[in-house]
Amino acid sequence: NKKIIYADGSGDFRPERIKSMMDKILVTKDQSNTYLKNIVFQRIYELDDLFKLIRKIKLLSFDILILDDIIPMFLYKFKEKTRLEVRHFIRELSLITLSKKISIIFTNLIVEKFNKEGENTQSRELFYHDILRYVQHKFLLQATPNNNKISEFRLVHPYTIQSSKIDIDFSNL
Repeated sequence: NKKIIYADGSGDFRPERIKSMMDKILVTKDQSNTYLKNIVFQRIYELDDLFKLIRKIKLLSFDILILDDIIPMFLYKFKEKTRLEVRHFIRELSLITLSKKISIIFTNLIVEKFNKEGENTQSRELFYHDILRYVQHKFLLQATPNNNKISEFRLVHPYTIQSSKIDIDFSNL
């Protein structure tokens, strides 16, 4: 019964998918409708939409904010001071979590660079060091090459906790 704000920067959010996942685990369909009413969706087309949402969030009552595919938008808006703007944004989110006692979850891209032979030479997360300054926990979700339905879930940060690995089967979702 948590109240959730889902901000989608890529257009991938599908309420039908969430409803079908809920219908599989809940006893009645009325229960899933009740839970769906607790999810507020906001499509983010550009950073100005995101900044307006952040201002509204300070006034709203909710438990969880999910920011999906938001960080890459900074690359298009701020050409010269991108890193500074990302740091400022993540810091603002950190202050909101402290003042409102909420959880914020956001996804971030991992970029892979390939050499001329087509072999993977380097994988890195966008704004990795800027994000680590303000996050409490960071996890890596990765599809297994043999079976796209199974993903690796691994704790990446903080480093002081021993990383544990678990395979999760998402085939029923």
